[in-house]
Amino acid sequence: MTLPRVSLWSQFRDSEGQQIELYRRSVTNLDYPPDQVRLYLCEGDSDDNTLAELQAWAIEDDRLTVVQHDTGIPHYAHSPRLERMQARARNGNVGWEAIVRDNWGEYALMLESDLIVQPNLLKSLIE
Repeated sequence: MTLPRVSLWSQFRDSEGQQIELYRRSVTNLDYPPDQVRLYLCEGDSDDNTLAELQAWAIEDDRLTVVQHDTGIPHYAHSPRLERMQARARNGNVGWEAIVRDNWGEYALMLESDLIVQPNLLKSLIE
């Protein structure tokens, strides 16, 4: 049985180094056929090398689409809650738009970039 194609999207801000590596390990260890998964990674407003690290990963893995979208909102810790939520929503919309434009996946799922998911996540959600 062929499993359905799944588009995953995640948002990143100031996530260089260990956070990106943990995310990468988590999604590449999914118990799901790699050719049935595409990743849409939205980076915005980072003050570190997050964008460069995501772009380097995308060069290695053609299943990745990296979208960069700055909102102009200062670091979340220094912004009112409403501004933080609006910035996340704008970046989220950019990620969804990329998935819709690509029109590839039969399912779409948003994953927080700081989550470590269980390898059976996609199969358990689809079954």
